[in-house]
Amino acid sequence: AKAKEMKPFSEKMITKAKKKNLASIRLLKKRLSKQAAKELFDRVAPAVKKRKGGYIRIIRKGWRESDGAEMALVLLVDFSEALEAGVSTDKKDKIKNKKNKQSIKDNEKQ
Repeated sequence: AKAKEMKPFSEKMITKAKKKNLASIRLLKKRLSKQAAKELFDRVAPAVKKRKGGYIRIIRKGWRESDGAEMALVLLVDFSEALEAGVSTDKKDKIKNKKNKQSIKDNEKQ
């Protein structure tokens, strides 16, 4: 539910960042932190400049085991560096990656 509520707000902020006029700069700095506004203007807006809307994709991840909360992954379309880098969002792959990192650390200690 929180991901769905965040989507319209975020898409409006990205649209404002694409305009990059004085009014949009002031509005974004008022509603977001300076660092977040700078990130929107410098990295996100140029990456989605040709896109007319629908900047955000919500992928449902299922239910969390501990408390049963619904999990979702929020990605920027045309800007998801995690997918380009080949980072997996699968739980089994995360466990494998943790084991691999641990074995690398153990080998370095020896």
